[in-house]
Amino acid sequence: MLARTGEAVTECEARTAQAAALAVLGRAEEAGRCAERVRELAVALPCPTVLRRVSHANPA
Repeated sequence: MLARTGEAVTECEARTAQAAALAVLGRAEEAGRCAERVRELAVALPCPTVLRRVSHANPA
């Protein structure tokens, strides 16, 4: 379980960076989908750390 949690946190961080980059490029729809996936992953994590970080993120 712990290994999967670490992988999910890493994926959240990578997708957050991807969403930010897409937003900067003006690709708001893709950025929104990416950010939504981060939120889905974060909600499933046993610790609220990532969810706290993305709770106020809005790439649009």
